[in-house]
Amino acid sequence: LYLCADVCVRRELVSTALGDPVQAPGAARDPNATRLNNGITGDAYGVEAWGKYGMTDWWRLNFGFSWVQRLQGLKPGRNDFSNGQALGQDPSHQVQLRSEMNPFEDWEFDAGLRVIGHVKMRNPAIGATRVVLGSYMEGDARIGWRVQDGTTLSLIGQNLFHQNHQEVNDPSAYPAHYIPRSIMLNLRQSL
Repeated sequence: LYLCADVCVRRELVSTALGDPVQAPGAARDPNATRLNNGITGDAYGVEAWGKYGMTDWWRLNFGFSWVQRLQGLKPGRNDFSNGQALGQDPSHQVQLRSEMNPFEDWEFDAGLRVIGHVKMRNPAIGATRVVLGSYMEGDARIGWRVQDGTTLSLIGQNLFHQNHQEVNDPSAYPAHYIPRSIMLNLRQSL
């Protein structure tokens, strides 16, 4: 059994941009300097954990979890011309489970499940928060046959639960970009 976890807290997550250096307390700013500021300040905290477990000598499970909370806003007197886009778009949580099985000498069967939390975007100028991308669950599977040393034939299915789904909310992309379900037959020859 292999387990690992990480807990982190980051202060001043996105507080500065080009031309907005962190000033020493009491230091005077150069009034003639050209500045490009994002004017955003914030904190983030979260937890991440993952692990591996060998169920048998031919079956392994991998699992992982992450959760992040970000609290961001504008510094007094600042404007955010991106309406919150500069804050990034991270899902609130992610959970992954993967099974890797080699039940017979020349056969492999892998399956994965992932749950991705919703993505919220906050407009720091007015404090309003809205969901821009809903949560989703997807699954992948692969069955592989080692035909001979160096040659593997596999059937792979990705994003099997839905015909398509959106993973990123990019307002500059019109129409929105969706990731489709895919089925592939793969022949791999190692030289």
